[in-house]
Amino acid sequence: MGILRLSCRPAGGENAGLVVDVVLEEAGTRRTASAQVEWTLEAQDREEVRWYLEDYLEYPVDPAPQIAHRVEGRLQALGAELFTGVFEANRDMTRLWDAVAGALPNTRVEVTAGAGVGVLWEWLRDPATDGALAVRAGAFVRTHPETAVPVRLPPGQSGALRVLLVICRPGGRADVPFRSVASHLVRLSSNAREAFQLDVLRPPTFAALARALEEAQAAGEPYQVRGPARRGEPATGRWPGAGRGARRGRSPRCWC
Repeated sequence: MGILRLSCRPAGGENAGLVVDVVLEEAGTRRTASAQVEWTLEAQDREEVRWYLEDYLEYPVDPAPQIAHRVEGRLQALGAELFTGVFEANRDMTRLWDAVAGALPNTRVEVTAGAGVGVLWEWLRDPATDGALAVRAGAFVRTHPETAVPVRLPPGQSGALRVLLVICRPGGRADVPFRSVASHLVRLSSNAREAFQLDVLRPPTFAALARALEEAQAAGEPYQVRGPARRGEPATGRWPGAGRGARRGRSPRCWC
């Protein structure tokens, strides 16, 4: 699997914006390119993103769906603008993207943690295919090359590794059963059932997630792994097995 790494640094001198450095590693080769990007997220856009990801899930009743549809369009536009600003900034960037575009499902995209505070890297969208990189790539993660302070690991616990699996199924019964996701964990080895204590969050809401984590911490048995299973594509309304109306009237769901 190839690796596409994105990192940012402030533009020097009087220039505003960021310098985005991109590295593509595949088949023993390494290609690099850089671009200066003018990126600002207006206060109204920030508030609408917050509303869409939080409040809309709590109260998806009219006229919220109409407002959400407009916000989805705006988020798509922001993702396309960011993509154009980075991968169409110069010939080196364009060539680098051309090299990875066809192999994106077999590529791991890594964004350095802290790379451009406020930059919505997860919304990167190729205007040519209308595809979100976070969904189309084989993997899309944020990495932590270094930490500001030493990491304090929780004390060792005897017994099985505690795993909390959070599965979002916006299509309800029409979506993939949670067992289809969780089964991959128990198939890792013949002793997987003894090695893992696998709990599935029910219901998959933000409130239930907070409650489960707080209760585990209070009991002195925090979860060592929180495994999100994402279904569907953000900011498009296109969910597997469900139309836009499938989310109406449902309790707030964790979109992971």
